[in-house]
Amino acid sequence: MVLQILLLRLPSFLVLSIPIGTLLGSLIAVGRLGTDDLLSCAVLLPGALLGFAGSRWLAGHLDRTTARPVVLALSSAAAVAVIVKTVW
Repeated sequence: MVLQILLLRLPSFLVLSIPIGTLLGSLIAVGRLGTDDLLSCAVLLPGALLGFAGSRWLAGHLDRTTARPVVLALSSAAAVAVIVKTVW
C-alpha cells in the first residue's frame, strides 16, 4: 500500500526535481549561484513549506468558486505592491 502511494507520487516528484536540480547545477557550474541566493532561498523556504502543507488542509475546506476570487485578489494585490515598490 505504501509502495503504491510512493510510486504514484514519484512521477510528480521527478517532474519537479529533475529540472530544478539541473537548473541549480548549471547555475553553480557557471558561478551564478552565490551565497546571497542560497540565503534568500533559506529565508523563503519555511513559508513555502508551510503554505504547501496548509494548502492540503485548506483545499478540503474551501469551495472552489470561493477560492478562485480570493486567490486572484491576493495575487493582484501582491503584483500591485511589487510595482509600487519598484516605481517608488
